[in-house]
Amino acid sequence: MEQTQAVVEEHYAALRGHDWDHLNSLYAPEVEYEDPEVSVTGDSAVMSRARNLEAPFSDVDLALRSVEAGEDRCTVEWAYQGTNHAPIRTHAGVDFPATGRKITVKGVSVFELQAGRIIRERSYWDTASVYGQLGLLTDPVVLGSW
Repeated sequence: MEQTQAVVEEHYAALRGHDWDHLNSLYAPEVEYEDPEVSVTGDSAVMSRARNLEAPFSDVDLALRSVEAGEDRCTVEWAYQGTNHAPIRTHAGVDFPATGRKITVKGVSVFELQAGRIIRERSYWDTASVYGQLGLLTDPVVLGSW
């Protein structure tokens, strides 16, 4: 359990520091990754996704709120804040110009490990909230809640 948590905490430290080589070393070559917008397989595709998510934001604060580790699985509740300083390219290939707005998003990521490397990462967050905070949804009320 301690090794699993240590690997996941290294993951977040590398992500915060944009230490892409170290982050990549924590993934198994055949890693599977999924978030609200994409599902990709392979360490190069996962690294591309990580860079794409981080590139548009500066002044980033990524805080781990809760970490629950088991033998080969770890669940992390996190909070992310950043300022949109560069264009955002969506998974569908749509480009949005930088807005200069600050966002706050909370989410959960579930990691599965094998032989000390991440083999699966599934992350969940409210993308509509992010696009709304950026001013990219003209009427976020349309999405509503239930």
